[in-house]
Amino acid sequence: MEKGLSFLMSHKDMAFATVEYDKPKIRIFQIVKREKATLYFTITTYKEVYK
Repeated sequence: MEKGLSFLMSHKDMAFATVEYDKPKIRIFQIVKREKATLYFTITTYKEVYK
């Protein structure tokens, strides 16, 4: 797990995939912080994904 977390922290952009209306939806987020096995990323409140 540590190897995977280290990889993610060295590659700040990540893709978060969901399904919307039976179609894949992929959004790019930037990892801003890590605490042990938890990764934190930010999103602005006016974006659709925030809702």
